[in-house]
Amino acid sequence: MANGCVAAIRKGCELYKQVKGTVADAQKTFNEVKTITKEVGGFLGMFKKKVEIQVEVPVEQPKGKKHQPVIDENTVYAELATNLSKLFRLQEQLSKYIRNEEEKSKTVYDPDQNLMESALQRVLVQEQMDKLAEQVQWEMIYNSPPELGALFSKCHHMKVQITHEQDHARAKIEKKKKEAKRKQDEMVSKMQDNLIYFVAVFFVFSALAFTWWVIVLDRKVRYGW
Repeated sequence: MANGCVAAIRKGCELYKQVKGTVADAQKTFNEVKTITKEVGGFLGMFKKKVEIQVEVPVEQPKGKKHQPVIDENTVYAELATNLSKLFRLQEQLSKYIRNEEEKSKTVYDPDQNLMESALQRVLVQEQMDKLAEQVQWEMIYNSPPELGALFSKCHHMKVQITHEQDHARAKIEKKKKEAKRKQDEMVSKMQDNLIYFVAVFFVFSALAFTWWVIVLDRKVRYGW
């Protein structure tokens, strides 16, 4: 899927380059500029002079040849942005996968896990995505009109900014989770302490009541009252 996105981005860059003028003759019909002689000036039709002026004359298309469809620059640009968004979503999915694997590795012990195999899987996936990202970067910055390179650079800088923002938001959420977990543990610990206290008090009172009952029973046996 990532390879398909990169191929679509390359195609979009090439098409955008064509729209910007590398093969402009395939996108629109140009007018030829011809020089003609025209009489101008004069007073009451007299004393006219001839001057040369340039006029545009549409180029006639050969008979039987269909007109090439006009490709709109904004449409190509929007389609390119859509494919870039797909690639960025795949990169984010990869980042989440790696983060989840790291978190899982830190919190869940798997005695049957093959460490080298897990490491190889992470490295191969990451290298593949990095390679595709480099290809897109090269295509847009060094092999396309300047505005596409500017678009990629702006996206990269904005991604760095959003990453910092998301890291900050995630840190706040993790902090709240830890605080909630701490309060929950404190509440459970307090409930356990109260339960132990209640059982201890109940046992003490039960022991005292039983002792008192034995004393009373012994008195009745001994003295009859």
